[in-house]
Amino acid sequence: MSGADRKNRLEKEILRLAPRLDAADRKEIVEHALWSKGLRRATVERAAWLSLISYLRHNFTAYDQMLRDNYPFEAARYFSMEDINTILRDIGCPLRLSDGESPHLDQD
Repeated sequence: MSGADRKNRLEKEILRLAPRLDAADRKEIVEHALWSKGLRRATVERAAWLSLISYLRHNFTAYDQMLRDNYPFEAARYFSMEDINTILRDIGCPLRLSDGESPHLDQD
């Protein structure tokens, strides 16, 4: 798949996952998914989901502050999960994080 094709598919997937997310935020998430070394071989769907969660965690929760306060990263992830799930709901995402960070459909 060409880079332009992957970018187009990522844009569509992020829009599907987060239809109410601001366009500037979506653009940053797509760029992260495109340029992250660890996501280059991931499926479009997996890269979009992981980039979305990473972006929300680092930009809209206290995760980074918890790390600066010497929380273990597993604890910081756990304590930011509820905030991320609230944001996911607010941006129209049908998926939620679970304890293992795998998405599950919101049944609410």
